[in-house]
Amino acid sequence: MAEYGLIAWCIGEDRCQEDEVEARLDRTEGYLKALTALPGGAARGYATQGALLAMRIGLSPAKAVYLGPRSSSYLDQAMAADPQEPAAWVEKANMYYHAPGWLGGDKAKAIQYFAEAARLYEARPALRQANWLYLHSLTWLGRAYADTGQLAEARRTYRRLLAFEPGFSWVRDELLPEVEAQLGMR
Repeated sequence: MAEYGLIAWCIGEDRCQEDEVEARLDRTEGYLKALTALPGGAARGYATQGALLAMRIGLSPAKAVYLGPRSSSYLDQAMAADPQEPAAWVEKANMYYHAPGWLGGDKAKAIQYFAEAARLYEARPALRQANWLYLHSLTWLGRAYADTGQLAEARRTYRRLLAFEPGFSWVRDELLPEVEAQLGMR
């Protein structure tokens, strides 16, 4: 999972060359085959495989036509393997949030999936400790609320996240102040 997070960071921050990202994606896909074969690992493995395909789409949007359905299929397999696995909900939410509408993107559905992921993490406190996907689910839930004009919900979500992790500077210093400014609070 650390490699997956590093790949997302490389892409999001534009810190790595495309060939380095591709090599990391290839290597991580190999790890996922082993994870998926482990007892209890299928949902997380399939969810991450779906996410890696989405990252490949981000690198080459023209590949969305054939990688998009494969990514969605992996996410469906993850949900079927274990509907209580929060990572499956996070990755399905990511798909709804980031995909264009013509490929199934839907911010309202993203809200539902991010909210369920957060609920599942909160129902099992051991899962959310030192787990960046919990913070990710709340961050992007807040962003989806903000994107759909639900600013008060976005603010509540960001404050909930900061109550758990007060040092999360992106939310504390950027996202929350932006929402509060839009609400006329700053």
